[in-house]
Amino acid sequence: MARSTYSGMIGVKACTYCGADNQDTATGCGQCGTPFVVVESNGTTRMRCESCGFESTLPNSFHTRRRPVNKKAYVLCPVCDEKQQRAGGLFSIYLFLFVAMIGALFAAFDRETMIGALLLNIALLQVLVFLSTVLHELGHLAAAQLAGLRVFGIEIGWGRCLADFHTGPLRWQVRALPFGGMAYATIRDTGNYRLRQSLFVIGGPIVNVILLIIAIASFKTDERLSDVIAQGLSPGMMLFVANAALLVLSLWPQELSRSSGRVANDALLLSRIWKQPESEIAQLPVYWYYYEAEHCRRQRNYAQAEKWVTEGLERFPDSFLLLCERLGILDDQRDYRAGLELSERLLSRSGEQPGLEPLLLSSVAYFCALIGDANLIGRADETSKRGLEEMPWAPAVKGTRGAVLLRLGRYEEALQLLKEALAAHKERADGATCACWLAEGYLALGETAQARRYLGLARKLDRHCSLIDTITERVGAADNSSQ
Repeated sequence: MARSTYSGMIGVKACTYCGADNQDTATGCGQCGTPFVVVESNGTTRMRCESCGFESTLPNSFHTRRRPVNKKAYVLCPVCDEKQQRAGGLFSIYLFLFVAMIGALFAAFDRETMIGALLLNIALLQVLVFLSTVLHELGHLAAAQLAGLRVFGIEIGWGRCLADFHTGPLRWQVRALPFGGMAYATIRDTGNYRLRQSLFVIGGPIVNVILLIIAIASFKTDERLSDVIAQGLSPGMMLFVANAALLVLSLWPQELSRSSGRVANDALLLSRIWKQPESEIAQLPVYWYYYEAEHCRRQRNYAQAEKWVTEGLERFPDSFLLLCERLGILDDQRDYRAGLELSERLLSRSGEQPGLEPLLLSSVAYFCALIGDANLIGRADETSKRGLEEMPWAPAVKGTRGAVLLRLGRYEEALQLLKEALAAHKERADGATCACWLAEGYLALGETAQARRYLGLARKLDRHCSLIDTITERVGAADNSSQ
């Protein structure tokens, strides 16, 4: 992103990327396409989505992309960026299925040409890329264990979470779009950090090298690629191509686009490790305490989760990350007034963490809604409204506003927002919370069947959701009163 800088000409500003002059009202450079962050007279910044026109004072939440043909930059809000990424992922899946189907038809009815074999091998390549990606991430985790890092989990793909489970201490998350992955491991102490972290990073590419060697070993020395393909499915050759491609993607320093932002690949991470300031390295163990607390929280061991948060805060007393984890623990334990007090305290410090204010406003509103005190509903209405105005794309903020509107008796608006939040949530636990609020909304309208349906959905998404017991009692009471 480039900030507007004024040249000597009145009403003209120069692009900080290419230096070209642009009109004062321009939102982006006409020469290179780089978007401008508009700085208003009161000092606030504003960014505008070029797809839907939405404007926000949180420019860091927007995503800058470049067009594939002319490389001009353009800006998308989180919602439009997510849609574009999802459309690209779905297109790749449909293309894979189409190629596999056409390849099978050609292989069955046209044995005289290589078309069927070629298309089937392309489809096989996609499958082997996915499997090699899983092994790549497991390579990261194996290297992390060798380096003495605490291994927490592995994530395959991106988008909505389809499956979330544990094999021993390792958490697996399988997402809807099977492209890429992430491995989670961190340190408790910073001794030999750069060496240990480097070993963790190179563990994935090492696995791809091993798979390449296995693929090469399967080749015959006098075999040509065209001959291999003509023989039908060629797992060895496709395994070679898949891991060669993954190695290039891993070892060519670059940032990859994800809905959460730009993610550095292995080569870029390795470079950054050795350039990382000591002051930043000293703060890294905070993630160890966070992940330990989150792991215990998922196991419903709240006492141990709080123990890790407390220990972490003794070492890092100003950590927003750990304090926000404590908010989650208080929510799960239904200690809503303590959650509200902590949310208010964090909100008063929101200037220390730019971009967090809408989420903290939403947190205040959510705990007010959970408490259900009529004296707090005005505060819930004010903070949830402000949060939604500042961050309307966030499912959690949207869902909180829906919950507050339920408390205000504005059921039609509330149900609409809650349904939108449920559709947008990627995590199963968050979806379960939205489903519980929807069940409560339909109970208030006297539609017990709909309430029961959403309660069932909540149980399916996350049977440990803290709201399920309360909603179950209310549904049961509604059933008894109707008999």
